[in-house]
Amino acid sequence: MLRGAQTTAGLCPFPLGLHARSAVRPSPVGLKSRTLLTTPKAATFPSTQALEDLLAKPQGNSYAQPSTEVKTDAEDGTYDWAKQWYPLAFVEDLDPKVPHPMELLGQRLVLWRDAQKQWRCFQDKCPHRLAPLSEGRIEPSDGTLMCSYHGWRFDGEGRCTDIPQSLDAKANAAACSNPRSCAVSHPTQVLQGKVWVFGEGGPRAFIDSAAVKPALLPELEDSWPPRERNGGEEFVFMGDGYARDLPYAWSTLMENLTDPSHVNFSHHNVVGDRTVDQSMRIVNKGPMATAPSPKDSFAMAVTAFDDKAKKVITYDLDFTAPCLVKWGIPPFGRGTRHGYMPMYMIPTAPGRSRILWCMLMPRSSVPGIAVFMQRLMPRWFKHLGLTPQVLDGDTGLLHGQEVYVAREAEKDLNKLYYMPAQADRIVAAYRKWLAARGGGGPLPMPDNLDLQPQPQLLDRFTQHVQKCPSCSRALRVLTAVRVAVAALGALCALGMASTLAPGSQPLLGLPAQFAAGGVILLGVWLWLRTTIQKFHYVPYHHAHR
Repeated sequence: MLRGAQTTAGLCPFPLGLHARSAVRPSPVGLKSRTLLTTPKAATFPSTQALEDLLAKPQGNSYAQPSTEVKTDAEDGTYDWAKQWYPLAFVEDLDPKVPHPMELLGQRLVLWRDAQKQWRCFQDKCPHRLAPLSEGRIEPSDGTLMCSYHGWRFDGEGRCTDIPQSLDAKANAAACSNPRSCAVSHPTQVLQGKVWVFGEGGPRAFIDSAAVKPALLPELEDSWPPRERNGGEEFVFMGDGYARDLPYAWSTLMENLTDPSHVNFSHHNVVGDRTVDQSMRIVNKGPMATAPSPKDSFAMAVTAFDDKAKKVITYDLDFTAPCLVKWGIPPFGRGTRHGYMPMYMIPTAPGRSRILWCMLMPRSSVPGIAVFMQRLMPRWFKHLGLTPQVLDGDTGLLHGQEVYVAREAEKDLNKLYYMPAQADRIVAAYRKWLAARGGGGPLPMPDNLDLQPQPQLLDRFTQHVQKCPSCSRALRVLTAVRVAVAALGALCALGMASTLAPGSQPLLGLPAQFAAGGVILLGVWLWLRTTIQKFHYVPYHHAHR
């Protein structure tokens, strides 16, 4: 068991063979009819660095020159996406009093916390008549998960503990002892502030999951708040953790996050600047020895001009299958140690994905005032800052890319993409790994894709707010405050009207106070309107930036 982990290891107590036949869901990777946004194994990338350079041969301190072809190396086996750990949520975002619906690899799941304060994950279906358990409730009396359709109850290990419709206690015990009464449970553990869930469920999954390591940040302790291993330096959140569901596929999201050259253009005047020097050098550092599976990882050193530092810097960009991309972040005005921007990408369903983002900096590299301001600001306020703007800036571009590829008869991205610059090397490495080792990706793409209007693509409420307790609570409070401010404004208007009506007696005799109060309340109301709108949808037009 991993040190510092809270691990769910309970099994429904019935013979493996009996339960496994009905409980274990076939891997989504095994689907044969699929439309992929990926590159076939035999594809080549013109004018990009050779695959053996990208994935096998570190370049040392020299810069590699691009070649005219990427060769395909033989890989020993296809990556099994279902037999991996995925972080589905930040623990801080989960209310322990209610069940939470989730998706992973095309499966509907439910996360909940049992009486022992252990986070559990079941497939989101009651074994009775397949009603969603996420619509159920957690019983305060015994901490079981109750299905709201007929009241069946389940403990943390998936065992059915009560069937209310049973004729008597003996019949209830007999029905509950049948393996078919069990919910299908997925291995679950809490590490580095996130709830991790294994991609497969059922009794066999608890055996398989014990042999698989999650894609953790190897530099940090498994516990939270973040600190370097072996009692090292404290790390601080810059911007707080942010989770969002996205209307495009995992493979598209992954390609975007391994592409440093898009930042200055897609995010101009947000976190980038398209007017600075755009040249970029990328050096392969080889597989990562600390990754759960080194051959399913790579590390690159990126050298480019940094708009914030106002100079050329070198930082690392690492990929660890199945879900982690980590960017190095330069110090924030002091110190010499770099921080990390880990981004976890979750394949939720065909054509959809989920991102868990945060930025972690060593305490020695952040000015004290910046740390103070980060701790002072409420979490919801930070969630309205740069991170949603960055995701909004990418979403329209990535959605349009997917729609275009889906409509093309040619699915070989080697023939659709033209990537002559050295800046495309990381994307080329990722696409080559996905084709040669990753089986084309964790999920198929939808057969039909149509362009969606921007308000639907950038729906912050559906994609984030309703699942974030801090933001949803703040939205309710701000909405109520706006109503109160409007009522007070109406009262001030009434007071002003009483002072202007001929022959009328001024209300309370305070015309100046009413006028000043009305102006202040109008300003507050306008601020509330703008802020509340940020919880729902903010238009994003690249042409106006």
